[in-house]
Amino acid sequence: MFTRAAGPDMTSRTVRAYDTLVLHNPKLVLAALLSILVFFGYHTKDFKLDASADSLLLEDDVDLKVFRKIHERYPSGGLLVVTFTPNKDLFSDQALEPLRQLREEFKKVASVDTVFTILDAPLFKSSDVPIEELVDDIPNLEKPGVDRAKAKDELLNSPIYRELIISADGRTTALLLGLAEEKKYNSLLQTRNELRAKRQKSGLSAKETQTLKRISAEYDQAHEALNEKRHLDVARIRDIIKPYQRHGVLYLGGVPMITDDMITFVRNDLIVFGGGVLAFLIIVLTAIFRELRWIVLPLLSCFYAGSIMIGVLGLIGWKVTVISSNFLALMLIITISMNIHLIVR
Repeated sequence: MFTRAAGPDMTSRTVRAYDTLVLHNPKLVLAALLSILVFFGYHTKDFKLDASADSLLLEDDVDLKVFRKIHERYPSGGLLVVTFTPNKDLFSDQALEPLRQLREEFKKVASVDTVFTILDAPLFKSSDVPIEELVDDIPNLEKPGVDRAKAKDELLNSPIYRELIISADGRTTALLLGLAEEKKYNSLLQTRNELRAKRQKSGLSAKETQTLKRISAEYDQAHEALNEKRHLDVARIRDIIKPYQRHGVLYLGGVPMITDDMITFVRNDLIVFGGGVLAFLIIVLTAIFRELRWIVLPLLSCFYAGSIMIGVLGLIGWKVTVISSNFLALMLIITISMNIHLIVR
């Protein structure tokens, strides 16, 4: 009625099969492993980093849907904000002149569509002229004869400008840089989202499925191009800001800048933490085994596993985010622990 456990027999058969297929055919096995490495190594070029809503939020996130619906109704190219806290009084010539120069330099950036500052804000209470007569010539800080004390009081007490282009204490102002709208990108995003929503509710026909696949591929290309463009824009604006640091304290902010910095942080995390773990592993292996082969072989194994993983992510199109950027360091640790176990045994 009872049968003997097949565990030992199964183990011995597995060992014999491994011995026959792997250990007796080292050249064939190495060739196969090298072929796998070359295949996935080729796809490492498709490895991508991302910090967009597509990768950080769920596809059916309620807040994301509301945001996209509003964006469809009021499309825009994004907004960058440069804050300026001058060394002198904000409404003095020593502060307004650098602000004016900054505005003109920002206007020369190709991707910047509009620049709005306290110099451009219309002032209705800083003049004794009736509002009816101001329609054709609305005063602002650049117009001659404007009372700056009244202008400061109006801006600080305005529900529109207060805490938007000027701080409550009147010491800091903001330059609002409106970026040019990316119409093709927005159109692809809207079409893709509509097809995804329909797929979730009622399903797609074969033709619509192919359309979604094509639109998604085009969107990914447009998104990658936009990320590169925004990276150059942010770098250009930071270069413009640098010489003006002698006039006060300047900071750059805005969603496009945050997105670009997050991608940079992810890339740096991969390099810094991956390199740090690698250096730590070399030190540990050297201290424990003190033989070159027991140092080189585990490191080659880690390199192989890491390359395969990066290639797989590139092949299937999964993008690494700030949340998953430590995967390489974790892989190195897990792989090296298995290697040490095998060496010791």
